[in-house]
Amino acid sequence: MPQLSTEDADAAGAAAEVNVDPNDPASDVLAGLPGSGGRVALMYLQGSLNPVTLGHVQMLVEGRKLLLDADVCGERFDAVIAVVSVNRDGWVQRKLTPEQQHLFFNARDRSRLVAASTEEYPWIFAKEEHEEYDWWTIEERFPQHTIVRYMVNGADDVVKYTKWRYLSIKDYDERFITIGRPGHTHKVKSALKKRIAEKFSHTPELAAQRFLIGPELPAISSTAAREAALRNDRQALLQLLHPIVADALLALAAAGPRPDTE
Repeated sequence: MPQLSTEDADAAGAAAEVNVDPNDPASDVLAGLPGSGGRVALMYLQGSLNPVTLGHVQMLVEGRKLLLDADVCGERFDAVIAVVSVNRDGWVQRKLTPEQQHLFFNARDRSRLVAASTEEYPWIFAKEEHEEYDWWTIEERFPQHTIVRYMVNGADDVVKYTKWRYLSIKDYDERFITIGRPGHTHKVKSALKKRIAEKFSHTPELAAQRFLIGPELPAISSTAAREAALRNDRQALLQLLHPIVADALLALAAAGPRPDTE
């Protein structure tokens, strides 16, 4: 069995005193919660993220603001964390146009770019970088805490898949945070109002707290980023992407189509 260095041993000992795994960033974030258990809001964002944009990151930042405001979400959370998961490679590749096929990052690379884009936010975790991170596994890893799950979506996605149909006031069901998108926010608000009136007229305030609607953010798409990369327009990319992500995408564009994508 490998031996810890003196520094590692000291770090592990200090971590054990506050119930922290020194190799587990989620433990580090949750270490300050009461030992008897706290209430933790876990946001979950899933998408192609080819590549992750500043808009994706801002969705989580705005969602966290909603959850830290007890007047908005209806309860007080001791911590708010987020897990970002990328879609499977095959699904992502099928969505790319022929001229953009070479601008494809595999799942591990997309997840690493998520980690790079969110480095300043220690409460955001890239699932494929920490494969044990999912809402059910986090519940298992931290049984002393009550984990409350929130799916995070853009309003355009909510409209496309009529996700207000999944609104539930049952405590064990996931909740929703919708971040506004130009041209779609009002459709979500209208549909949600109708859904609550039809199905939850006896508890309208609680129902609204289970399907939160955040501010409207500018449309920042991965498609626009790929188009800018094909133009070799780094200045445009920096309006859409973290610099590390922008340079990685430009490198793919400069390399040109791979033999198997021509």
